[in-house]
Amino acid sequence: MDVSTRKLNFIQDLLSVSDEKIIGKLETLLKKEKQKEAQQPSVYDLLGVLTKEEGE
Repeated sequence: MDVSTRKLNFIQDLLSVSDEKIIGKLETLLKKEKQKEAQQPSVYDLLGVLTKEEGE
């Protein structure tokens, strides 16, 4: 199953959830994962290169 189909299925499942606790937990999980992504340095950051073009 491709990512787009998985996203659509997840959204459909989410729309059927009526328990606010579950929705709150999913929101918290999504926020945490987004923060992790934002904090992880890229390869260019690790090498001290500002842009991809500078690294080439």
